[in-house]
Amino acid sequence: MKPKKITRTMEITLEQSNLRFSVTNRRKVFGDCGRCGERTRLLPPEEIADVSPRLIYCLVESRKVYFTELPDDSLLVCGECVGREKRIWIEKNI
Repeated sequence: MKPKKITRTMEITLEQSNLRFSVTNRRKVFGDCGRCGERTRLLPPEEIADVSPRLIYCLVESRKVYFTELPDDSLLVCGECVGREKRIWIEKNI
């Protein structure tokens, strides 16, 4: 008989002024985007598909995407904002 797989989910909610996000596990962080107003997945720049981390850092520096820094100085970026900026760039350069 096969042992039953146990899955545990821990949710941590951090609130700091207008920043609110929750961590459901090491890979999934959701937050209220201050730019698009949606509850979206916040990702490290290296994990956003089809966009170079260099471009993402440029978008962050120019404040074109929503981002937040965690206490350990890691950066999380709204994947929806990055996708939107990528579509805008493609439309301008076609």
